[in-house]
Amino acid sequence: MKTMKMFLSALPLAIVFSLVVATSSFAQTIPFLVVGSGNAPGGFIPLAPEIPMDHNTENGWAIKLGDHTGDGALQLVAPPDLANLTAQFSSIRPYRFVSSANPTDVLACNYGITTGSLPAASLGQATFYSIDDGADPSTPFDDTFIARFVAEFRPALEECSGKFDPSRLKNGSFTMYAFTAPVKIDAVNGIVVDVNSTPENLIPISYSWFGFGTLKFKWPFGWL
Repeated sequence: MKTMKMFLSALPLAIVFSLVVATSSFAQTIPFLVVGSGNAPGGFIPLAPEIPMDHNTENGWAIKLGDHTGDGALQLVAPPDLANLTAQFSSIRPYRFVSSANPTDVLACNYGITTGSLPAASLGQATFYSIDDGADPSTPFDDTFIARFVAEFRPALEECSGKFDPSRLKNGSFTMYAFTAPVKIDAVNGIVVDVNSTPENLIPISYSWFGFGTLKFKWPFGWL
């Protein structure tokens, strides 16, 4: 009887302990959507590999993040394929999405990085699309283009904080699609510039972007 009483008195504690252990391994995967606009403030996209290009978000909104700003940098990982007007790229430092309401909430992400603990499936891909009517295929560099950049973003957990602290955020993947304002390819100087830029006055290259995917949180932080 004494043993039974001891068992019954210990049972609630055992149940609580079991629930704590079980829920600590639970995960919540939530949809993630982000939209925004910004620019490359340096005024050019380098066509040579391994040259950093800063870019930012001036106005953005995302699930769980709300209104935000952001900054990061990319690089081409190899010389561009000028015959097909494509190039491969990756981040050179994590892109930081920073909540406007609470700047301690930071979602930092690598993109196009195919190594590490949370690698992307592939390098980022940039493609230039001519928007000129009746363009001469024999002189493609005379055209005006829209550049599209596509890359998979994965959390850089060591630089995330607040709602996205590694004690909360476990994993994630979302694909971003960025589209520039009209640009020109300056093959002589090896750069891409805004269509209204001059050698004496490089205008920041504006872009808009959107992305969607999922973020995986430790329970119960997915919707907190």
